[in-house]
Amino acid sequence: MEGWKTHSFTPFDPVSKRITTVCEKNGVVYTCAKGAPKAILAMSNCSKAVADEYRAKSLELAHRGFRSLGVAVKEGEGDWQLLGMLSLFDPPREDTAQTIADAQHLGLQVKMLTGDALAIAKETCRMLALGTKVYDSDRLVNGGLTGSTMHDLCEKADGFAEVFPEHKYQVVEMLQQRGHLTAMTGDGVNDAPSLKKSDCGIAVEGATEAAQAAADIVFLAPGLSTIVSAIKISRQIFQRMKAYIQYRIALCLHLEIYLVTSMIILKETIRAELIVFIALFADLATIAVAYDNAHFEKRPVEWQLPKIWVISVVLGGLLALGTWALRGTLFLPNGGIIQRYGSVQEILFLEVSLTENWLIFITRGFETLPAWQLVGAILGVDALATIFCIFGWLSGGLEESVSGDFSHFRGDGWTDVVTVVCVWLYSMAVTVVIAIVYYMLTNWVWLDNLGRKSRSVQDTQIENIISHLSKIALEHDKEKDSWSIKAKSSEIDEEDE
Repeated sequence: MEGWKTHSFTPFDPVSKRITTVCEKNGVVYTCAKGAPKAILAMSNCSKAVADEYRAKSLELAHRGFRSLGVAVKEGEGDWQLLGMLSLFDPPREDTAQTIADAQHLGLQVKMLTGDALAIAKETCRMLALGTKVYDSDRLVNGGLTGSTMHDLCEKADGFAEVFPEHKYQVVEMLQQRGHLTAMTGDGVNDAPSLKKSDCGIAVEGATEAAQAAADIVFLAPGLSTIVSAIKISRQIFQRMKAYIQYRIALCLHLEIYLVTSMIILKETIRAELIVFIALFADLATIAVAYDNAHFEKRPVEWQLPKIWVISVVLGGLLALGTWALRGTLFLPNGGIIQRYGSVQEILFLEVSLTENWLIFITRGFETLPAWQLVGAILGVDALATIFCIFGWLSGGLEESVSGDFSHFRGDGWTDVVTVVCVWLYSMAVTVVIAIVYYMLTNWVWLDNLGRKSRSVQDTQIENIISHLSKIALEHDKEKDSWSIKAKSSEIDEEDE
């Protein structure tokens, strides 16, 4: 503006909660301040009537969801004069309410931490359907709460208002102490400590460099809806990993159980060359798992290793039992599953390949249809295994690998097509039985919670000790060269006031 000269500018300070400018016009120096209504009113020299009207107007605006800024000025070294109040309406983004609802539907607890006044925070929470259990930062610092009581308040609250950076950090820390995994979103320098402290710091679009450096994830698009998309994608990745791990453990147990028991009981086993191709076919088929249409859980996921092991052992045992049942039919006088002629090595090879390849359709879950890439890869290796069985490739001689009657087996290892069809049908039946068992296991409530970590872990004694220790400090007297334990300076100042 013409005639005005700016001497200094102090940007917004989260402690003083105001912006200050020193400027000059016509030789007169003015100091102007704009900031939180309470902070501006506290420094201004005005009558009680004006102060009461000012507070009432500020509260009225806050209840309507308007943010307000107080403005004051002083001339030279005079007193601060209250000029007035600016009202601003900064509603949440249109997609914020839906994003919060989607996050809650996925099992997340959402809390709001804001520097706005308590009334504004409650109105914002009401607009977003977050709940109205919102408290100001004084409840955390000067509310007379200690230890477990403070942790309970932090855990059950829907949000906190009028918070400083240290309050945000404190909330994240107390939630982590209760065993919760925390994610924090922010965009300013004052959010950097809590972003760094949280298990997953998220810097939103347009965040400061300090916030981006402290965060684990930086959004390039505006809005918070990307958070829900990131949660869903991460849980889909987790589901693919869990399905593959269960599949591999069950596959290994299947071969280990059958091969060891067959060597002990029948003094025979599947030829090493065929075992190599079984493993190769399984690897080729499951490469396509990365393209599968995985589903995402409706609650937070974690590595429930006891549950994974129980399910994998049961599946591996059922696969081995199915292979043993097929091998047992070959001892029947009519050849069992063999219709005209066949090779025990190739029949076992085909059954093991089919049931193990199809097992991935079970461990992936039944919530979504498999991707065409996965289906195509599995059908491809199944076709190769069928060709191996029909033409008797790598079957070896009869005396080398077969015990018992040889009348139904050909020396060249060939297997007739009707027998191959019977093996396919038998493998389908085994897969259906395993699928039913898997469905029952995954819907068993006890097993579904097996290995899941307990959240909201409360240790009253430790929490109380930590709370009391946080209020004291070790003081060194240089004159006497002695150490003493005293209350922190902030505690002493509050008592003096």
